Formats: sequence, C-alpha cells, structure tokens
Amino acid sequence: MVLVGMGYTSCTAAMRMLLYGISTNFVDEYLKIGESMAMECMKNFAAGVIQVLRDEYLRKSTQADVDKLLQVAKARNFSAC
Repeated sequence: MVLVGMGYTSCTAAMRMLLYGISTNFVDEYLKIGESMAMECMKNFAAGVIQVLRDEYLRKSTQADVDKLLQVAKARNFSAC
C-alpha cells in the first residue's frame, strides 16, 4: 500500500489540506514541512485512498445502482433537468 511510507506528519498534512481546503503554503508554516513535501504527501495520500477504495467506491455504476438512485430521487421529489 502506498500510505505505508508516510509518517504522521505527512498524513496530517494531506488530511488538513483536504479537510480545511488549505494550501500547501499554510501547511508549510503550520507543520514545518516544505511546500513540495506537502504536495507530495497529498499525492501519496490520494493514491493510497484510491488503491484501497477503488473496487468498492470507484467502480463503474451498474443499472441497479442507477435505478436505486432514481428511486431515492423520486421519493424526495427531486426532478433531474
């Protein structure tokens, strides 16, 4: 798995950027890691999440998935454009 080599500071940097929508420059000042390192942490974190969750959440939708979503939308009186 990609995340194995990441330390706590690296994971913290990636999660803070995602959670708070902050820039690598802010992470640089807050966690005392370089801007390029913060960006590398984000890339590694994202690659690890994709690797772990790909089969479950990043798969192509089936007709059953689409039908279920349409039923939920109909039940909530949501009309698609």
